[in-house]
Amino acid sequence: MDAREIFSILAKQHQAKDGWAFFRETRVGAGWSYHYYNQGSNSPATNPENRVDQSIDAWGMLTWPSGNFLRVSYEIKVSRGDWIRESDNPRKREAGMALSNQFYFVCPEDDIIFDHEVPDDCGLYYVTKTSKTLRRIKLAPHRQIEPLPMSFMAMILRRACAAEVPAVAGEADSFEST
Repeated sequence: MDAREIFSILAKQHQAKDGWAFFRETRVGAGWSYHYYNQGSNSPATNPENRVDQSIDAWGMLTWPSGNFLRVSYEIKVSRGDWIRESDNPRKREAGMALSNQFYFVCPEDDIIFDHEVPDDCGLYYVTKTSKTLRRIKLAPHRQIEPLPMSFMAMILRRACAAEVPAVAGEADSFEST
């Protein structure tokens, strides 16, 4: 099972009709600069705008007020070695943690990640071999986070607009004929 297949399974759980805005391989900000500020809330760990070169495998936001605008990040792992590298470098997930109320690792149920290895502030999903569905192994705690940075919002809006443009262009053609 590869990352693309896991993303497809995640996407089925986060459909627009259910109120989700869901993105694959999401950069954490607009632009390509990499800023570091050395104090307070501007440190890379707490300000994702300072980590714009990082990306999140998958990120979703529940867009309904009744869902409290829940934001979830997913890091997909398809090999034990990939997980070991991740666990040796916890800074890799800092931006994803800062941009989400919950952070999950997702992997096939093939002894890639064991629940006792998952940090306390993260959750774990397995993709089942037989039914290719998600099975939650460890619930990620819900964290209160800062409002989304403008740089991240700009990147999300660009992607959403790029997906919308072909549909709007098709509608424009139908208006011209009337």
